[in-house]
Amino acid sequence: MAKVDVKEMAEVLYPRKQKVSIWIDLAKKRLEGCTEITFEGSWTASGKVALHARGLHVKRVSVGNQPAEWNWKPDPERLKMQVSSRTSKNAEYARILYRQIVEEEQYPELEVKMPRRTGNSPCRLIIEYGVTEPERGFRFGADYAFTDMSSPGRASTRYWVPCVEKVDARCTWELLLTVEEGQVVVAGGLLRKMVKSVMNKQHRRTYHFMQPCQTSAVALGMAIGRFGVLADAHIQSITYLAPEEQLEQVKTTVKFLHAPFRLFEQFLSRKFPYDSLQIVFLPREVGLVEGIFAGAGFILASTDTLVDNRVAEAAVDARIDLTFALAQQWFGPMGWAVPGTASDAWITAGLADYLTDLFVTKALGGFESQVRFSKRREAVLQADDGASPPLCPRSVHPALASELLSPTKIRIWRAGAVLRMLQRKVGQEAFRKLVCKFLQTAGPAETERQADGTSHASRSPTVLTSTLTRECHKLCGMAKAEVEAFFQRWICSTGLPRIQAAFAYNKKKNFLEVAIKQEGSPSARAAAQAAVDAGGALGFAGSITLRVAEVDGTFDHVLSLAGEGYVLSTIQVHSRVGSKRAGSRRKRAKDENDPFPDPADDLPYTVPVLWVDLDPEEDWLATVQITQPQSFWINQVRRDTGASSRIRALHGLERSIHENVASGLEVSVSAINALRSVLHDKQVFYRVRMEAASSLTSLGVQGLQFLTEFYKGFNFDNITNKPKANDFEDLSNYFASVAAISAIGNVHTSNRTSPVEAISFLLQLLESNDNSINRFDDSFFVASIIEALGKSRAPNSSTLFQILEEIDGLMVLDTVSPSYQNVVSSACLTALTTLALALPKERRLTIASGIQSLCRNYLESDCVHVSARLSAMKCALQLHFGMEHGLSAIQLLASSVKGENTERMVFAMIQSLLTLLPTAPKIEKCSRRLMQHFLDMVEGKGWGSCPAIQRLVFDMLQKIAGQPLTLNAGDVDGQKLGSPHQPSLKVKLFHRTHSDVGTQPSAAGRSGITIRQPKEVLDEVTKPVQSQMEKSQPDLPKTQGNTQEDSRAQFVKTDTREQQTQKVQSAVEGEQGSVAGVGSPEVITHQPEFSRGDVRPNTLDVPVTAPIASQTANGSAKANADTEEVGTQRKHSGLSLKIKFKPFPAQPPSNSKAPVPDKPSAISEPRVSSVPASGTAVPTNEMEYEVLKKVPKEQMTREQRRAYKLLKRSKKEMKREKRTGDNQ
Repeated sequence: MAKVDVKEMAEVLYPRKQKVSIWIDLAKKRLEGCTEITFEGSWTASGKVALHARGLHVKRVSVGNQPAEWNWKPDPERLKMQVSSRTSKNAEYARILYRQIVEEEQYPELEVKMPRRTGNSPCRLIIEYGVTEPERGFRFGADYAFTDMSSPGRASTRYWVPCVEKVDARCTWELLLTVEEGQVVVAGGLLRKMVKSVMNKQHRRTYHFMQPCQTSAVALGMAIGRFGVLADAHIQSITYLAPEEQLEQVKTTVKFLHAPFRLFEQFLSRKFPYDSLQIVFLPREVGLVEGIFAGAGFILASTDTLVDNRVAEAAVDARIDLTFALAQQWFGPMGWAVPGTASDAWITAGLADYLTDLFVTKALGGFESQVRFSKRREAVLQADDGASPPLCPRSVHPALASELLSPTKIRIWRAGAVLRMLQRKVGQEAFRKLVCKFLQTAGPAETERQADGTSHASRSPTVLTSTLTRECHKLCGMAKAEVEAFFQRWICSTGLPRIQAAFAYNKKKNFLEVAIKQEGSPSARAAAQAAVDAGGALGFAGSITLRVAEVDGTFDHVLSLAGEGYVLSTIQVHSRVGSKRAGSRRKRAKDENDPFPDPADDLPYTVPVLWVDLDPEEDWLATVQITQPQSFWINQVRRDTGASSRIRALHGLERSIHENVASGLEVSVSAINALRSVLHDKQVFYRVRMEAASSLTSLGVQGLQFLTEFYKGFNFDNITNKPKANDFEDLSNYFASVAAISAIGNVHTSNRTSPVEAISFLLQLLESNDNSINRFDDSFFVASIIEALGKSRAPNSSTLFQILEEIDGLMVLDTVSPSYQNVVSSACLTALTTLALALPKERRLTIASGIQSLCRNYLESDCVHVSARLSAMKCALQLHFGMEHGLSAIQLLASSVKGENTERMVFAMIQSLLTLLPTAPKIEKCSRRLMQHFLDMVEGKGWGSCPAIQRLVFDMLQKIAGQPLTLNAGDVDGQKLGSPHQPSLKVKLFHRTHSDVGTQPSAAGRSGITIRQPKEVLDEVTKPVQSQMEKSQPDLPKTQGNTQEDSRAQFVKTDTREQQTQKVQSAVEGEQGSVAGVGSPEVITHQPEFSRGDVRPNTLDVPVTAPIASQTANGSAKANADTEEVGTQRKHSGLSLKIKFKPFPAQPPSNSKAPVPDKPSAISEPRVSSVPASGTAVPTNEMEYEVLKKVPKEQMTREQRRAYKLLKRSKKEMKREKRTGDNQ
């Protein structure tokens, strides 16, 4: 067999059909097989066909009945670098090495020379081969074997059968799998027959599976072992397989699965795409990497996924995971509708997540779906670093393709959130038709008629992003510019924005003045610029909903928010509260059955607005925060009907309480009663009640009293004042009680110690725990009490010793009588670690060594559950990082990985380290031997043969060095993400009000204007409510009476809109092309009247400064004179509402005209090109100086270096002048 050059390899031809016959020997861990591949069409010019086959011992190759010549691809030559002690260099080496490995997998390894063919008859290629313990793709365990489907974007199937291993290379399959008698084989497809045979005096069974649907090789799944079989009670095509002793648990776990199955068929208007669905549960000893894996008509899961009827906590998450795997049968890289390219993988991942959320909404309710979506959205926002690739990159490197085809949870959740945004835009029914269109027209609908008379789609649909954009326009009625702007902002770009808002109520004219600030990383700003360029000229770049709850109802207002850094809007209020005459004001709605009423309910309304919510339905994938008075948060907590919006209000109220406590103010009775009312109300959604319990910790010792009172009211005997026997039948009260226990552990006094009453209460719950009459298991309940004790801070040594003694006794008890999955032992280890890390460093050493020894015992034990071993590993790593021994933590991980025997434990250990690294100090240096061990795993040696572990080790090396977790190192589509060289964002001068939505901006409004904002002024837009506001809250009993009845509102009116437009158009600054002035319509500065129960508006400071002066000395002096602030500010009861603006310059000659650009520009930081030439007085600009300061000097252009020197010199001169003035 002669080796050939890679460049001479033949092109890959896609097969039409493939037949595989394999003898599987579990004892010897060996596969003996023969595959027959049927090709159609013409050969390449070289007459050669290339296949993926790695690590296989090929015995014979023939075409038809004639032997054929074949060659192997030569072994790749990889870059060899010397391992360094510096983690940054090793991270770069790992990136280069891993990219090379992934790129090599794109090329075939086996080349077969095909004979000349006459006619168009199909050609059969037959390959006989064998392999012992395949390196990857096929795993052998104790009495079990299965295919590894953890990384669909990586090579796996080629390690156990020659094939064309590409996602888009699909054909029909016929599998003949032979095993010893007594063993069961299950694979994706329909089981046609099972034949018994005898060979070499050994009894065997051959299982014959057919997969008539076109399926890629990466989607093939099978499992071998001693399984019991269970048929679904509702759907005949679903079969479950698991160890015999666990079939009852299987029945309990999957009894719901028919519901999402029917729901998906109904929503998609199409039957299940495969003839059958096999769901296999492998025992935990086999060591599946993580989660649940889905193939074509095949789902593989661990028995840890199975739930017990007596355990309520684990059932929901396990069933949602199974539902997601079921949704992947329709959409996914291993499902029926597959992505056309790696760039389209986000659609299938997002649609699977969308279908899962659809079932959660129907089965568990809309509130559960809202809260789960909010948590996933928050995780996506926290993980956004501006360096990860976008959902749909315009150009895909082979290394990036594997990353896109094997999406992480964060990418899946982000794709689902974007599709949810699209569904909100077009409507649910239009979106359903859009999804169904994929399944109908994405691929030609060819069919084959089988011998039994059934017909099957022989070609599955292909999902393309281009199809989605086209159908959004044609089917859903979106304008082309709107579609393009949406895709540019959220799908083809990376980086997510941050939005802040503040408002004030104008009592005289009965409207709200709202200021919205949008900011973000350079990547987010570039995404906003791309959206504006695509559709901003027609107003399609983006809009956000502002919900105003008034006394007469709730009203939604749509505000334009595309690329603007600041949006000033005027919102008309529909309700009125009446005149000032006594008794004529509208009374508040009062709930007579509320045990914790709001004292403000006895007072009449003084403002018609109850609360304001920005993006209430979470349509924007952005961090949204609004600042409003505490009374508004209280109203929203009590009266809002949404679960996620109510939780956001609880967080806002908690922040407000913390601000009051920090300022030394008394917490209002209304705030306290609002939290208590939500916690005690059984009609409130249980997750909202849990958040209310957590928010009560902000009250300190007073909150402890309310929490214990709540718990005793539901779980204590009124006569004996002792805990009742456990009864978890009312799950809402149970989860609220568990949240109250966790909150009690978080209550601390002013000296950062826990009250003795809190610790005594928790110890009493442990001592009096009685689960004799409860049908539910109490393992998680006991674990929650232990974790609460771990979060407490003992005020003295005797109390600490009492806590440690109780935890030690529970650990001993859990070894004698194990809890469910040893969750009690896991909680004890976590509590001990938390207690140790809370001690001073001098006392931490003594207890930490004992805990580390205890963790080591759990890690080396085979008698405890995997979750307890993982908790021990995580606690040991936390102790090392807590003692500032990050290097020793990495050494502990390396030694533990060497001693493990399952992929699942190795994967989970590395994942534990990854979760701790962001909070740990950066590790600059590490031993070369240790780095060599991890680099070997990146190269595929040892545990690195598992693609999931290999990628995780790569991520770990990048995280240690502080590098982004992507193969592209932030280089996507030719641009460095997060780089300071991103184009600066421009702020549009034109600010629309609510009444202006849908109208075209004026010529002056479309001018590109750079508005410079000093950093200390920018923060005032969302400045919290001043402490004086809260002193006169309406709910405080000691608030004085109405003292503002005779006050008068003060107004200062500016020019009309026509006058402003005329001035702006004429205020052009010569060659610079910038405009000085303000473009917001009729700005009114107003100080509203306040009375008891009135709302205190936020300090609103929205400055608009003049641009940099012209390049003359006189111009500079004039600019400095013109930038003096003009405005009004009136104070009342210690409050201020101010809107600053700059005056218009003198009118230029009448023949000057403002240039009108073709498109509006997005928000921006100051442009460097605006800096004057050398020798000119330069006004100091903090933002511009800080931007240039971050740019490396070697990367600066000549103009940037010149501008940086001038700004630096100007800044020094201003400091010197200020120092001189202070001395005088």
